[in-house]
Amino acid sequence: MHVRGVVRWRILFSVLKWTLHQSLRPGDIGYLTYLHGTIYEQEYGYDITFEAYIGACLADFAHTFKPDKDRIWFAKRNNRIVGSISSPLTTRPTPIDARTEFCDSSRS
Repeated sequence: MHVRGVVRWRILFSVLKWTLHQSLRPGDIGYLTYLHGTIYEQEYGYDITFEAYIGACLADFAHTFKPDKDRIWFAKRNNRIVGSISSPLTTRPTPIDARTEFCDSSRS
């Protein structure tokens, strides 16, 4: 990422009072699945099958996570996940291959 881009992100995060971590911690995958399920139900009317689909993709990501190749970042505010982005570089048969992004605007 270009230096100006990094500076912009740091400014944005400080204004929003967000923190960023890029390691998988216990509860991160489950909470991210929960957020996807509840937010997409509220905003788009998706049902439990969408949450199950996201949960399966994220579980696969966690099971095959390679810290030296895969990347996932969690944005947090008040120690709660408000967004995430992942970019796995290893080969997986799931749609998480490309990249997943999520931001819970009600918590930001």
